[in-house]
Amino acid sequence: MSLPHSSNRCEISPAGRNESKYCTLCDQYFESFAELLQHIQMSDVHPRCQSCDRGFLNKSSRRRHYATSNNHIYCDHCDKHFKTYAALKVHLEHSVRHSDDSDDDVEDAVDYRPDGWEEELAEQLQKEECAKHVEEQFTVDPEEEKRLSNVQRRQAMLAP
Repeated sequence: MSLPHSSNRCEISPAGRNESKYCTLCDQYFESFAELLQHIQMSDVHPRCQSCDRGFLNKSSRRRHYATSNNHIYCDHCDKHFKTYAALKVHLEHSVRHSDDSDDDVEDAVDYRPDGWEEELAEQLQKEECAKHVEEQFTVDPEEEKRLSNVQRRQAMLAP
């Protein structure tokens, strides 16, 4: 049986291609690997990546896709997506589940901050970093500033 031509794709790990043509989610065997792929693609039971339009054998293979794909900014430990790499960095540095306290049981830790807190903090930190950079770039020696006119100060700020 051949697969119908479609832009939709499904994914099974390379190791899975050599194993049996069995769908554990549906408890079904298939005659060929192509039939198994078609089944995964057509099934409403199998997990999908909506943004990549791909079907997956199970949730584990979809999580592996999220973690390895360049199309996703994703924390596989928390099963969480982010809009920016800055937000992922904030998450990894400040999330309760990623703390360095090895004595604490952080697997069951609950973070009571609202969804999207990482994005907001990342944006705030970027603004602060930008403001700091601008301030450092345009800082004038106080003694020199006393000697400059307003026009000269503005020119100094605009100079590269």
